[in-house]
Amino acid sequence: MAGDNVLNSLLSRFRRRTSVPPAPAAPAEARVLPNLIIAGTQESGTTWLHHTLKMSAHFQPPDNKELDFFLGRDCAERLDAYSAHFEANAEARYTYESSPNYYRPVIESEDVPSRIASVLGEPEIIVLFRDPVERYESAFIHHMHAGRFPYSETIDQVEDAHRMLQLGEYARITERWLERFPNIHFHLYDDLQDKPALIDAVMNELGVENDIPVDELEFEVNSAAMKQSGRKWEAMPALSESARSRLIEHYAPEVERLQALIGRDLSHWLAH
Repeated sequence: MAGDNVLNSLLSRFRRRTSVPPAPAAPAEARVLPNLIIAGTQESGTTWLHHTLKMSAHFQPPDNKELDFFLGRDCAERLDAYSAHFEANAEARYTYESSPNYYRPVIESEDVPSRIASVLGEPEIIVLFRDPVERYESAFIHHMHAGRFPYSETIDQVEDAHRMLQLGEYARITERWLERFPNIHFHLYDDLQDKPALIDAVMNELGVENDIPVDELEFEVNSAAMKQSGRKWEAMPALSESARSRLIEHYAPEVERLQALIGRDLSHWLAH
């Protein structure tokens, strides 16, 4: 028995000496990190823009859309995991990611722009805005799809479940983002009516030549028809006139402030 104890002790020491140490973190210079963020907003055309930029030689996308990396408080400690989503591409001027969940009210415990700045420095930031009333309706339908709300042909609720109201309060969100990133590139969901002009504007702002053929731009993602496909819904849900009026009243001050912040006429958003 004593011999067995001696043998076990020797084996234990041997294992400790020969155990493989954990792999060291990748050196900062070896990490591939984005220098362009499509930060928002939800239901506003970010998916279309994400897939469009993938067609250009100037842009290197991640392996997935909506990484939501900077929503985590410990993001600075997980840079190797974040970097693993991006492939090194010496030919591309921009490595980018698209996470519309980033554009949310900034609070001390969830200061996304500060987290981005601390890790990436000063990346280019693109934000697309949609009429907040339409965005609310689209978000409500999204949550119906996910089973968070029961199906109803008419949406009469005006509530902040899942931050549906807050996420359309663009002015107060934008003011905080501009404190960190004063040169954000702002566009509107409305601009998708002329996709060639929109992508020309994006390319010009980023200082690269537009190499995407015009006939490649006409595709749809997340359209109402696509959302209804496969659903046993008699009709696509829509806001009631009462809910629409209440939402316009709620968002009117925000829309007026946003006009001044981004230099765009948004009066049509209040003219339902």
